[in-house]
Amino acid sequence: MWNTLKIIMGLAAGIAVMALMAKPPVSDSTEETVVDEGAEPRGEVFGSVLSRAMDLKEGDLRSAAEQSGETPEALRKFSAAMDERMNQVWKDPAVHEPAFVELLDCVRDRRLASPIRALCAAHAKRLALNDPQKFQERFDQLEKTVDPEIREFLGQVRHAR
Repeated sequence: MWNTLKIIMGLAAGIAVMALMAKPPVSDSTEETVVDEGAEPRGEVFGSVLSRAMDLKEGDLRSAAEQSGETPEALRKFSAAMDERMNQVWKDPAVHEPAFVELLDCVRDRRLASPIRALCAAHAKRLALNDPQKFQERFDQLEKTVDPEIREFLGQVRHAR
């Protein structure tokens, strides 16, 4: 599975990890997010991007990656959209907290494909590296609960931005 995830994630050197409604407060719990099957991911920062990610199915991404040996186009588009949103987040420290909470929710949401969750985790890690006093403890709790493949992928993320 890790080899497939590496292909899907496009872990070639130099690749940047890319990482609308009001959302109720989220607890700092490390438990997996429990959601209604038909519910859309919500949030002010990433809501629309993550809603589109619901259509990216794990099996389809894996199949496309194995056939081409490259990151699937749909995942590249998602990554670019997340990267664009993160560029906006970096410019406004006031949205760091809601962005971080939404990224944690994304990582916990098992309806999303593993590569999507891994990208969200990478962005959350970068926010934690950027402001460890505010985010590191919650990120560390989350990292203990993620799938081993995502945890291994996070080992590759070393820079705040």
